[in-house]
Amino acid sequence: LFGLETKIKESGEESIIVDYFIRNRRLAIDNVSGTQIAFHVNDYLSYFDEEMAERFINNKRSCLYSSAPDKEAAEKLARALFIDGTIRLRVCAGYTLDMRGSFNGNTNYDFGIDGIDRFPNSHINNHACLGTYESVIYDKLENRDFIGVLEQACASARSLSFGDTVVMGEFCRELYRGKGGKCFELENGTQMDITEVMKYVKEEQGAENE
Repeated sequence: LFGLETKIKESGEESIIVDYFIRNRRLAIDNVSGTQIAFHVNDYLSYFDEEMAERFINNKRSCLYSSAPDKEAAEKLARALFIDGTIRLRVCAGYTLDMRGSFNGNTNYDFGIDGIDRFPNSHINNHACLGTYESVIYDKLENRDFIGVLEQACASARSLSFGDTVVMGEFCRELYRGKGGKCFELENGTQMDITEVMKYVKEEQGAENE
């Protein structure tokens, strides 16, 4: 943070950027080099099309099931994640902001300790794809609205596009392989890995049916 503050002062930017990094707990600075700030976002998967999610869940040939070790548990988990919201997915994504006017997502990012129990957003970590956020980000860069840029980065980290078949296939395969560790969070704050959460959703459903 000291290095970042120094660089910003040298470039004449206001310290509001430093304050934003300090106050926003979802953001973590990893490196400051010249005018570039490498950082990552820690948050929950929040932005997706629920109607498309429902169609994926109802289609037993979709990628939600093709790589699932247990199709019954996969359906229950998908409903809990995307429809009911009773289980949340802890996600992360890495970015680089260059204050000279560029921004990009980072693939295969090293999240340090934050990567132990968080699932790397497949759009960013596999493809550096910012999707519809890219045009908004560059509009804000032109106006030197760096806070707006960071807010858009946070939004992209929370997003999943069911319309991107390549990413969805990767998302499901990586999820079922256990990538992200204990990245599933129950309403009471308990964190689980994929094996634990799939067992949990089956047992919970069974208890409700008794």
